[in-house]
Amino acid sequence: MVTVKRVFFLLLILLFHSTILVFAEGVPVVEFDSESTKLDLTPYIQILPDPDQSLRLSDVTGEKQKDFQSVSEISNSFGFSKSAYWVFFSLHMSPDLQDSPLLQLQYPLIDNITLFIPDGSGGYTQNVTGDALRFVKRDVKHRTYLFSLPRHKGETRDYYMRLQTEGSTLISLAIWKAETFIEEMDGSNILLGAYYGVLLLLLLAAFISYLKIGDNVFLFYGLYLLSYFLLQFSLDGLSYQYLWPNLSWFTSRATAAFIGLVVVCATLFTGSFLQVWSNRHPRVKNLFYVLIAWGAVGALLSLFGNYAFAVKFSAASGLFLPPVVLIAIVSSLAIGYKPARYFLVGWCVFLLGVFVEGLLYLGLIPHNIFNVNAMQIGSAFVVILLGYALMDRIELLRIEKEKAVVQANEYLLQLNEKLELLVDKRTKTLQLKNKKLREIAVQDSMTGLLNHKASLDFLRLRKSSAQRYGKNLAVIMLDID
Repeated sequence: MVTVKRVFFLLLILLFHSTILVFAEGVPVVEFDSESTKLDLTPYIQILPDPDQSLRLSDVTGEKQKDFQSVSEISNSFGFSKSAYWVFFSLHMSPDLQDSPLLQLQYPLIDNITLFIPDGSGGYTQNVTGDALRFVKRDVKHRTYLFSLPRHKGETRDYYMRLQTEGSTLISLAIWKAETFIEEMDGSNILLGAYYGVLLLLLLAAFISYLKIGDNVFLFYGLYLLSYFLLQFSLDGLSYQYLWPNLSWFTSRATAAFIGLVVVCATLFTGSFLQVWSNRHPRVKNLFYVLIAWGAVGALLSLFGNYAFAVKFSAASGLFLPPVVLIAIVSSLAIGYKPARYFLVGWCVFLLGVFVEGLLYLGLIPHNIFNVNAMQIGSAFVVILLGYALMDRIELLRIEKEKAVVQANEYLLQLNEKLELLVDKRTKTLQLKNKKLREIAVQDSMTGLLNHKASLDFLRLRKSSAQRYGKNLAVIMLDID
């Protein structure tokens, strides 16, 4: 009996030990040492949704700890949700670590973030940030969220983070060596500066072209570039850092409003470039009117209405933009409009990026480096091809203008020839009529001979001639009456 009890007790120990090992294996520990430069925490973090936003730190460190799930099970992109989200990861720092590492939350559009930092004695300190707070209140002044972690060399500590936002929720965390982060940011800032610099140059060129050429397509292209610049600037967290750092209430609303504004301006530009506003595309034109109204309403609601609804409304308009534009491109190609070819290739690449990023913000696809930069990649590509498309359009306009000039000259030449023939004909007719009138004026209507006045005029003429030359003049007059 004693032996059976011992065996049963050993089985319980083994079962308990196995359960611990399974849990430990399910939550891999982040190893950060002196050789580490950057670690993506996606494979290491565990996530716990908090639908009613009622959980506290004591709950998630206690009975709710077992409910955490890995990214592979639950994803790290949750779209527009009222739920709060808790993140958990274990971090081990090697004894030879010299500097405090940096924890980065890479998505800048989160309203409220609380990082619970373990103090090593069972307690936690809180670091609160988010775009619901003024930018100047951030510990590290950066467009994303940075936290300086305390060094706990040779120890493994558990970190928790709570995130809540009215917009889209993306959870992408990384740990950096401070020196590496600074070097990375230097390179990143150069690329961002070049990217936005190109957009500004194109924006300036578009407005100058509009002033010189007067074609509305350049005006709409400039407005589209401006709206897209503002949207991307906000998505990168730069607008909050540089344009309105003290307007925390405005930053999230502005981003949603810029989505609607981009839809409006992109639709106007596309419609003008593809000549959708002409009567050749009646059905497509109606779709464009609907899309413009949709984007405009979304932008206004984002600024003055219910934000949670407005941001979804605007994002949905962005998702409908690609198929509507593609319909317009196919319609233009069907009637033989050649500039639509370049527009098709360039716009498809960009719209694919918009579509991917829209799916990302709606939480339908996971967060990764390609998805989060899809719109920037697409916009960089479309800049080149839209430039070719606009040049092709200008060349087409030049050719059409030359044809119009030739046709006008030919028409004027034909018109002149017809006018000369008409004038010649009218002149001859007039001459004949004048001759007839002169004849009528000197003839008697009854006899057809010279009338009395004409006879006297003729007599005076002959008398004058006879006197001049000294000749005799004989006159015989017969009165037939």
